[in-house]
Amino acid sequence: MQTKGNPQEVEIQEYWLVLKRRWQVVVAVLLSSVGLSGFAILKQKPKYEASGMLLFKSDRISSLTKAGEKIGDLKSLMREGNPLTTQAVILKSRPILREAINTLGLVDKKGIPLEAESLQVKVEPIVGTDVLKVSYIS
Repeated sequence: MQTKGNPQEVEIQEYWLVLKRRWQVVVAVLLSSVGLSGFAILKQKPKYEASGMLLFKSDRISSLTKAGEKIGDLKSLMREGNPLTTQAVILKSRPILREAINTLGLVDKKGIPLEAESLQVKVEPIVGTDVLKVSYIS
């Protein structure tokens, strides 16, 4: 038997014939995969994320009068240190997190204030800037 046209066209027609013969299996696999995916999505707990950015800058007004010239600068004690990394550690410290819990009145289901360790706060410096990105996941 001689085939006319493109050989890829013949292959597609053969695949189509196989699919027509096995349509019940194809539909069953499709429906089961969609059903399992939907079930997995419904079982997930929703996550909410809030984020903001903090700009750290020094007070430049005192540089006009030269009074207290180096007071507001963010400087590191070590040459390799990054002052924004220090600020990030301070923001994630237990006293700061407890203050945030008390100010916002964050409590668990029993009405007990949350522990500082339970807060999922992420603080990361943005490279090349004096900005910290602070995000909270609930």
